[in-house]
Amino acid sequence: MSSPFKKAALAFTFSPSREKLLLQASRLVAMFGCEIIIYHVGEKSADKEEQINTLCRKNDALKSPGIRWLSGDPAKAIIKQGEKDGIDLLIMGALEKESAIKYLMGSVARDILRHSRFSVFCFTDPGVARFDKIVTAIDYVSQYERAARITGFIAVHDNPSETYFVKDVYIPALSSLAFDSGSSDEVEKIRSSYLADEEQKLSLFLKESNIRGFDYKIKALYGREAYETQRFTMETEADLLIFTLHEKKLTLLDRIFTHDAEFIFEDLPSNLLLLKNSK
Repeated sequence: MSSPFKKAALAFTFSPSREKLLLQASRLVAMFGCEIIIYHVGEKSADKEEQINTLCRKNDALKSPGIRWLSGDPAKAIIKQGEKDGIDLLIMGALEKESAIKYLMGSVARDILRHSRFSVFCFTDPGVARFDKIVTAIDYVSQYERAARITGFIAVHDNPSETYFVKDVYIPALSSLAFDSGSSDEVEKIRSSYLADEEQKLSLFLKESNIRGFDYKIKALYGREAYETQRFTMETEADLLIFTLHEKKLTLLDRIFTHDAEFIFEDLPSNLLLLKNSK
């Protein structure tokens, strides 16, 4: 397939992980064959510029990127500049866990994940040499065909030991049935049958989407959307989760009463590729 991304930007900070993040950016640029720009929120200086350029020269794919010097609120500035430049992928780092106060106010990384219109590759562990275990959330609409193809693109490049396509499913009526019948065995039988049917549907969806050229496993997960995917990603110790954000503006209520994507944003289970609308 053709490269899924054409123009990327790296949100650069002088953090302890800056060299590892630059290495990942270089790796992704080489993988996707896209151009890249550096974004730095802070006042421009000759010293800072030389430090950034020196670090970039250590990575083949980042020999001479342009640098955008941004000011103001970091998340808003990066989103605004990204839309102005027409990027389709932002690469950045993030802490794995938000504190309660940061959850309410929104960290820079999570504000970008929530509000940007472009896809975001967010690294909680930029030290990985390659993606060895990948989990991709799937649903039966065209947006997820793109997610499956991008998974294949990365899998062919990195040759992971395990690649999973997962689908969260939930039957609200099962709780009532368990209460009414008092038979947990009957409920478990229905749930197992439903999950097996979902895995068959998922397999058919991937075949009809012409997903091939690499080995993968299929898993239907019973429970709330995104929450079960997050938990499965943690349990399998995956180092990349690929998640597609639905076309829905997150409201204040979504932030208070956890919206499906907020399970992912609140406690990132791994490195995350959050897919937004393609251009």
